[in-house]
Order: sequence, then C-alpha cells, then structure tokens
Amino acid sequence: RQALSWAVDRRGIVATAFDGFATVGSTMVAPGLRRDPDYHYEPSADEKSGYDLMKAAALLAEAGYLKIAGRLLDTDREPVELRLYACDAPPQGARVARAIAKDLRALGIGLEHAVLPEATMRARLSVTVDGLPRPEADLFVSDWVGDRDPTFILSVLTSGQIRTWKATRWSDPEYE
Repeated sequence: RQALSWAVDRRGIVATAFDGFATVGSTMVAPGLRRDPDYHYEPSADEKSGYDLMKAAALLAEAGYLKIAGRLLDTDREPVELRLYACDAPPQGARVARAIAKDLRALGIGLEHAVLPEATMRARLSVTVDGLPRPEADLFVSDWVGDRDPTFILSVLTSGQIRTWKATRWSDPEYE
C-alpha cells in the first residue's frame, strides 16, 4: 500500500480530473471540512507520501518484488495484476481512475481498469466467500464523499462498519 501511495500523482489528478479546482488530501478527514482545526490532522512531511516513482519502486524491491522487462513480479515471480474500478458518476471518478492506472502501469503493474455503474461496482465490492469479504476489486474510486462529522468519517474505517459503510473491507486492530 505504501509503494502504491508513492506512485500516485495526486497533484496531477487535481490538475487533470478537477481542472485545478480541488485540494490534494492528506488524511481521511479533509482539510477545510470544518473551521475547527482539531478536526483535521495535517501530517508532518515525514509522515506524508508524495509522488515519487523511484521511492515506490524501491519499496517494492525492498519487499521482494522484481521488475523484469517492464513487468512487476511478486515474491512468487508472478506478474502483479490489479483490478481498478471507478463509479460512473460523477465524471471525475473515471478521470481519477485513468490517472491512477497510468501511474501504476509506470511501475509495471498490470491493470484491469473499467468504469462501472454504481450498483455493479458495489456488487463487486460486496462479494463474500464462506462468510468472509472477498471483493472482486483491488482498488476503486467511489463517488461517496462522507459526512461533515469527523467522528463518523473515522468510524467508517472500523471493522464494525464492514458490510455497511466500509466498502474497503480493511481491518486493523491497531486502528480499532
């Protein structure tokens, strides 16, 4: 996740997908969400990731990934293939996904990339196998922007929100 984060050109996304009328985000609670400064934590420069393909490639190499003939291979020497989907509304989502796809392909990652109707994308994200979440996507761009209440936004990342608000199905005991 860290390597992929370093590979995404957020400033480029703001420029191309939003015609410059957006702000690069740094945390789950966006700056300017509320006027109270306690609601947004601005990470230090050491905590933030920026756009640095060399650093992304170095992190992947450190984790045992290899790039051979322009293709990124995992630790089992299989090509890395990811599924990236974007919701079809609003149109910026498709533009964001195209930019992310371009950035990740520069690392040698193979991508299945598509723009889907919201219901189709949500169905792919809600797949379970033996009661466990097994989304049919690796990355997605959604049209949901959250709520003005930071407590709610942060609660979306808790395990209790899986199958309700938490489309990512990510769970981390340290975050809990």
